[in-house]
Amino acid sequence: MMMDVEIVKSSKDWDNVLDLSPHTTIFHTWCWLKTMEKHSKKKIMGKRCRAKLYPLVILDGDDAVGLFPVYHYKGPVSFALSPPSGVEDLYLGPLILNYDSLKQSKRESRFFSMVREVDMFIKDEMSPNFILFHTPPNLLDSRPFKWLGYDVEPRYTYVLHLTTIDEVWKNFHRSLRRGIEKARKNGITVRMGDKEDVEHIYNLLRRRNRIHTTKDFVSEIYEKFYPKNVRVFIAEDDGERLSGIVNICYRDKVCFWIGAPKYTSNGINPNELVFYESIRWAVENGYRYYEVMGADDFTLYDFKRKFNGNLTMYFTVRRYRPSFIKVIEAVYRCIRPRYR
Repeated sequence: MMMDVEIVKSSKDWDNVLDLSPHTTIFHTWCWLKTMEKHSKKKIMGKRCRAKLYPLVILDGDDAVGLFPVYHYKGPVSFALSPPSGVEDLYLGPLILNYDSLKQSKRESRFFSMVREVDMFIKDEMSPNFILFHTPPNLLDSRPFKWLGYDVEPRYTYVLHLTTIDEVWKNFHRSLRRGIEKARKNGITVRMGDKEDVEHIYNLLRRRNRIHTTKDFVSEIYEKFYPKNVRVFIAEDDGERLSGIVNICYRDKVCFWIGAPKYTSNGINPNELVFYESIRWAVENGYRYYEVMGADDFTLYDFKRKFNGNLTMYFTVRRYRPSFIKVIEAVYRCIRPRYR
């Protein structure tokens, strides 16, 4: 199946077809993509390189069959990434349009053709030394990348299916329920937050080296997407801010995005109550799913597993140009420790 790849020029042409894919995330929206392009920089061999967004549409004749946003960094070496660097985005990658209406054989052939054409476009237009993509959750076919020579790594996130708050509560691990009740009994409260609270959360994360984007990026996301798509929850003790989280709301799902820095107050973890109240808000406002993003970080595993979300898969795919591997090996040989 021969397809064409073109660069989309306008937000209307891009956003108008996003609803045709079940795997679309808020990170795929034009506004979020352009905000990431504005703020993403990557340090390459001592030089800070800006991201350039390539919003690619894959065409079968005159019909759009897929989308694939890719960011290019051109420096001493060249990188092609999706998502871009330093914007606190776990995944992005390809979207197959009309996925739900396709038979399985059609899905597979179309996806392979899409990936092959985008791979050829990237080679011709960017000539990258390194390619790295994180696919969106539940797009479970990684074979097209593997067949084209990419290394494929499974990744995971947690997704709670929201029914009633009582059912969600019963599904929590008992230690989580105890922690929430203890926080309540000790006077911890949770309220909706604003831009100033987002900056407070950012500063807490920065001090603990738990965030790797700029405050300007987080602030701009808040300004552009609040209140429809961004909600902030803040834990307080007698009016004093303790901790908080920033959630992303899109379609029928609420996602924990950033926040929840490790914090204890008199032996109490306020983050457990913050998450519970944000989940309760999601249930009350008709959302079907709540994602506790990121199940790969072992240091956070013990906390996140207590919500008993369904383990949901996505993929990291990467490929190095052979000559680039030789450069890396040469650098390593020069700097590796010498032992006597």
